[in-house]
Amino acid sequence: MMQTRLIQYLVLISGLLTLSSCSEVKTVSLYDESAIEPNAVAQLNIPTSIEVEDIDGQNVIGIFGYLYTPERRELLLAPGEHELTVHYDDIWEYTNSEFDSFKSGSLTLMFEAETGSVYRLTHPELENPKAMKEFSRKPDIWIEELPANDGMSSGENSEGLKVSRLVKKKPKPKVLTEKEESSLKNEWDHLSPEDRALFQQWLKERKTPQ
Repeated sequence: MMQTRLIQYLVLISGLLTLSSCSEVKTVSLYDESAIEPNAVAQLNIPTSIEVEDIDGQNVIGIFGYLYTPERRELLLAPGEHELTVHYDDIWEYTNSEFDSFKSGSLTLMFEAETGSVYRLTHPELENPKAMKEFSRKPDIWIEELPANDGMSSGENSEGLKVSRLVKKKPKPKVLTEKEESSLKNEWDHLSPEDRALFQQWLKERKTPQ
């Protein structure tokens, strides 16, 4: 009985995956539909080799689902400035059972979405595993605006105008733990007056422009 249920479950999952794989496009709306007309929305196309981590501070990992990767993914955004954190994530298949995976660190991009415009996340063409490996170490990803009325919602084979800029995030200042703070205070309390004076002089020199 349990074996029969297991087989039925596997058949059901297989059917769901088959239906999912037939879907070529998945669109996700990230705007207030009650405040913006559909024809004013900006569209951002995302290739399978790029993953979006967050948009405007909102975590969107897995927003397109985890069971499958559609051929085309589209985000609908409100006009205006947007900040996206993305990374490169792709595989190279040698055979059906042998492959290498490549994943880069995160990049943060800023761009201004114009009313009704179509954009695309993109990167240079990578033709072999060596190029993909090098790219994952030093990624170059950008957003480009696609030509109007090019007849393709995906923007494939269209040359666009680069509109994004790379945002360099400042490293977060280290926050001392209670134990570390207590240890530093203890060390300071045991310094001689001369050592304290030397340390304060060093701090003063560091703050003085050269």
